[in-house]
Amino acid sequence: MDVGHRQIMRYIKQYLRPAVRDIPRGAYHWNQTLMQFEFIYSGGLIDFGSAERPELLEGTAYDLIIINEAGIILKSPDIYFNTLLPMGAEGKGAEWLFIGTPKGKQLFYSLYLNGLDPLQSDWFSIQVPTMENPLVSQKEIERLRINMPKDKFRQEFLAEFLSDGGEFFTEVATAAVAATVLDPPFHKVYVIGVDLAKHRDFTVFWVGDVESRSGIYTERFNRLPWPETCKRLFDLSQKFNRARIVLDSTGLGDVILDDLRHMGLNAEGITFSNNVKEELLTTLQVDIEQHRLTFISDKSTLAEMDVFERVAITNSTRYRLTAPPGAHDDCVISLALMNHALGRPAGLNELFLVPGIGTAYPESF
Repeated sequence: MDVGHRQIMRYIKQYLRPAVRDIPRGAYHWNQTLMQFEFIYSGGLIDFGSAERPELLEGTAYDLIIINEAGIILKSPDIYFNTLLPMGAEGKGAEWLFIGTPKGKQLFYSLYLNGLDPLQSDWFSIQVPTMENPLVSQKEIERLRINMPKDKFRQEFLAEFLSDGGEFFTEVATAAVAATVLDPPFHKVYVIGVDLAKHRDFTVFWVGDVESRSGIYTERFNRLPWPETCKRLFDLSQKFNRARIVLDSTGLGDVILDDLRHMGLNAEGITFSNNVKEELLTTLQVDIEQHRLTFISDKSTLAEMDVFERVAITNSTRYRLTAPPGAHDDCVISLALMNHALGRPAGLNELFLVPGIGTAYPESF
């Protein structure tokens, strides 16, 4: 798939026709109407399609799906989720190849981050700047570098994903400076923010030091049975001086809390609504910007914060806070819950009450 019909026809002329010159005529068939190349003896097919008419490709299963100019095509998440993904779901599942120049931090960027995540071993990502192409003039690249806007050169020639202005978290680098604590002193008070895995997501624990208001340890994992998750949380709480736990209890709710409390854990659940989620995340955002919170430089958390965005709700003046399609927000939610559990600095208690969940104070521990 490419952006348009014109690009597809160019590929057929420049690449497909020269490639089949040595194949006997009776061994293949080209259907111009369907844009389909068929290998007669093996029954294999190559379909060519454009993002202009993606519905023409629906209803067929594929072993390999190649998306060119993914930075442009995946600006429309519907093409990926409604058209492309079902094509690769049958049998053993398709292999995918997404190629393209970055065009902001959209779905293409989220998929790229999957390949950098050690827990997603079925993904692989590579970033190759234009100057590594031996067929491109280095002198011409340097001339363009001098004459182009810096951000455009970084995007088009260095293959960098640049912000498109919709990011929610800023000044994250100045906050990600805390030191990891592996051997907590006995006199310290700690809290743990917990976001539990749902469907394909991850379970994330963030441990916070109440005195310094800093996130000093985190764990992230998936595909663990519930008893093992409980054990890991119990062990973590005990290690950090029986740390108080605040978790997203939406859905299973009371069942989750009962299990944890029966284990002797000091656990509090927060049922998410849109307003509660917005308050928690906005408080986290402001605390980072106002230098009231630091945390360790965790790669997965920083990646999620990098793409987390404020999106306008259609036909409304309101916004929703969310990870872009294909991305995760488990680390962000866990960190927000930890930040809430840390309590408010002196003088801020009245400013950051979260409706329906109250405010946590260090003195109550």
